[in-house]
Amino acid sequence: MKWLQLKPDNTFLTFREYSDYKDGCIEVQDDFQEPPLNYIWNGSEFVAPPEPEPYQPSEQEIIQMYENALDDMINRKAQEKGYDNRITVCMRTGYNSVWQNECIRFAIWMDNCYLKAFEIMSDVKSGIRQMPTLEQFLLEMPTFSWEE
Repeated sequence: MKWLQLKPDNTFLTFREYSDYKDGCIEVQDDFQEPPLNYIWNGSEFVAPPEPEPYQPSEQEIIQMYENALDDMINRKAQEKGYDNRITVCMRTGYNSVWQNECIRFAIWMDNCYLKAFEIMSDVKSGIRQMPTLEQFLLEMPTFSWEE
């Protein structure tokens, strides 16, 4: 006879020979086959472990994903014209220069994007609409062209 030793979570640890019996071991036939990895002893047989619950991000994590996607879209638009990012563009709105007018237009567009994002999120939270995918969300944003 062999003895089956389990880990505290009831998954297989090892087989022991008859003379190596320890408390908590289970007697098994000599031809007993080692169970698949992570299978759990239910008292009479090894069974597959339960499927883990799918990860559900928190509301704050979801909002952060949408904010990051919007910030990235706006930054890419700024970079089309050679600016580092949206912040660089907006800093130039306050200085009289050849770039001031285009930067003001960009800043207004950017604010309109954030207003639209807040409107979408408010509608989702109040049940007026379903949460759009990230792609749908970005497609709902106002468009912007560097050409006047």
